Amino acid sequence: MDKQMTLEEKDIEEQDPTVHLWLLYFISNHYLWKRDSKQALVFINRAIAHTPTLLDLYTLKGKIYQKAGDPKMAA
Repeated sequence: MDKQMTLEEKDIEEQDPTVHLWLLYFISNHYLWKRDSKQALVFINRAIAHTPTLLDLYTLKGKIYQKAGDPKMAA
């Protein structure tokens, strides 16, 4: 998924770059609800590196820090 712009290696059609971005967002959200803050931060940081101008990513990152018990980083 990271190396090519397809969801699977055998796919012929390339995906829109936003597909990759939102997959990272929702995977991060998934790990947040599993209470795995470390993995959630890994994926949200990858999403932020992909599109640093999307405010929703920073909101989710704040929620991750809040649920991890770090209100100072959440703010």
